[in-house]
Amino acid sequence: QRDLIDTNFFGTVNCTKHMLPHLLDTKGSLVGVCSIAGEVGLPNRSAYSSSKFAMNGFLSSLRVQHIKKGLHVLVVFSGYTSTNIRKSAIKDCNSSGFPPGYGGDVMESNMLSAEDTARHIFNGVKYRKRALRPTFVGKVTVLLNKLIPHLNDRLLHKYYK
Repeated sequence: QRDLIDTNFFGTVNCTKHMLPHLLDTKGSLVGVCSIAGEVGLPNRSAYSSSKFAMNGFLSSLRVQHIKKGLHVLVVFSGYTSTNIRKSAIKDCNSSGFPPGYGGDVMESNMLSAEDTARHIFNGVKYRKRALRPTFVGKVTVLLNKLIPHLNDRLLHKYYK
């Protein structure tokens, strides 16, 4: 659990600390690849969700803190992306590459390709968007969480059961 916080939150903080002066000088873009789990808590993923919520809060705070200096901050709330990292990075996974309780029934065909994700991020930087949710499921999950949070909680619980 500490590794998740170290990687997702402190990794973002440390990289940003070193690049921030240059980004401010050039009015550049800071992109954080977060997760829908950074906006909506996921069952059986409390440490992961917490690390992504922290990352989201850090990046959102930086955006507001440096708004007059021209810094562009894009937070990407990605959904499932079809990559080999997912399969090789998680130990004790089932045949689909997910640990028990992680929604392992997600099919590769329902995931966004790495290329599509990269294209969304490129356009997010190009048009200086503040947030990006490239998947339909991600958009619906966040919308439901804002409009009907109790229903969203039940749906997430059922999906990740």
